[in-house]
Amino acid sequence: IDYRKEPPKLIVDTPKLRMWHKMDRTFRVPKTSIRLQLNSPEVYRSPRAITLNRLFQKVLTDDLNSYVYDATVAGCNYRVSCVPSAYRFSVSGYSEKLPHLLDVVTARIASLIQEMKEGDEAHPALAEIFKKAKDNLLRQTKNYIYDSPYETGSYNMRMLMETPVWHISDYIAEMEGEYAEHDPLTMKECAEVAEKCLFGRSKAVSLCIGNID
Repeated sequence: IDYRKEPPKLIVDTPKLRMWHKMDRTFRVPKTSIRLQLNSPEVYRSPRAITLNRLFQKVLTDDLNSYVYDATVAGCNYRVSCVPSAYRFSVSGYSEKLPHLLDVVTARIASLIQEMKEGDEAHPALAEIFKKAKDNLLRQTKNYIYDSPYETGSYNMRMLMETPVWHISDYIAEMEGEYAEHDPLTMKECAEVAEKCLFGRSKAVSLCIGNID
């Protein structure tokens, strides 16, 4: 039997979560990869919403480096990203330790949101991470003009064909300029928006590949 052609099996099917699992019958090593996409209509609600969610993703990634460094040394890895429709999480590594890594990441998301909601004065180090994330995101957004013609063409085509859709100039206006000075992005607002997306009205889709209980 060629198990490589065997499709993943749907093991959880609820209004909030659909999860597929595919057993590793080829290499038979104690490793697993889990990918989860948390879809929420709030992520891309407005230019401000998607900008704040991308900032939270950057702060979370920076913050988690200190929490999961030992896990990455031991062969376990994680990744968090924010796209217009959802947050995406992925963890991979040895099956025995992977559930613990996933618990650490999800628990830190909840505690990080709470700390950010307490404000700059309560957590000055976190405020510095937020400021650095905002500077990095602004620089990355501005660098769009240096993308290849193919990437630029694809982006402009998306502007024409999708709705609702926001232009990069809308994102830049949220972080720099007269409007940004009048109503600046704050760490507290960032946490509140992220909390609404991650713990509010959402639906998760997940794929697990490997050998895990």
